[in-house]
Amino acid sequence: MTLTVRTILIFITAGCLTSCRTKDSAPAALRPDPVRITQFYATKLTASQGEAVNLCYGVENASAVRLTPPIEQLRPSLSRCFPVSQMQTTTYTLSAEDQQGGTASQSITAA
Repeated sequence: MTLTVRTILIFITAGCLTSCRTKDSAPAALRPDPVRITQFYATKLTASQGEAVNLCYGVENASAVRLTPPIEQLRPSLSRCFPVSQMQTTTYTLSAEDQQGGTASQSITAA
């Protein structure tokens, strides 16, 4: 029995339809979980002028974390708090990014 080139290509194509996958067709179980902000809050939303309050945050699946306005260098953490002293009402925005370029952000305002 001899196989023609066309027959071989049909076998290869048919086999690939059931076993070949592109990057976009990977099962959901193999895709990384998206970046999430699990918590972001101030221990006091209203404080006396110059009084320190704690900002607390938690992120999942993040490779980088930023705070605007910048207070200090942040790192991904499941749960972390740090003190801030503010002189006026301030809106803080926490942004997290994963290695695939996905982002999440959340804001709070402390007076």
